[in-house]
Parts: sequence; structure tokens; C-alpha cells
Amino acid sequence: MGLQQNLEAIRNSGLEEGREQGLRKGLEQGLEQGLEQGLEQGLEQAASRMLRLGLDLEIIGEATGFSKEKLQKLRERLK
Repeated sequence: MGLQQNLEAIRNSGLEEGREQGLRKGLEQGLEQGLEQGLEQGLEQAASRMLRLGLDLEIIGEATGFSKEKLQKLRERLK
């Protein structure tokens, strides 16, 4: 194998490794973002049920971590 072929093989190997690292990083970020969105949706569903049951905003806020303002907006969407 000549010098040019060795350099080309090294370049291709580096490109492939870079692609794999980028793909792994993208998958990790996508998974993390998806989990966060799923958790947020689940908390909103739980808060909606609590609002329909007439629980106090303060109690719902403590249970979900949502602000009073966010809960008021959620309550308005339920009407």
C-alpha cells in the first residue's frame, strides 16, 4: 500500500469515527429531550386531572412543581 492509500485509509477511518460519534451524541440528546418532553406532558395530564377535581392550585403546584401562573393557564385551556 502506498503513502497516498495509507493517508486515504486514515482519512476515511477518521471520517467514519466522527460520523459515529456525531450519531451517538445526536441520539443521546434526542433521547434526553424526548424524556423531558414526556415527563412534562405527564405532569400536565396529572395537573389537569387535579384541576378537574377542584384541588387548590398551591397543592397542585407542590405536587407538580408548576408555577401558579402555569396552572392558571392550564385551567383556562380546560374550560
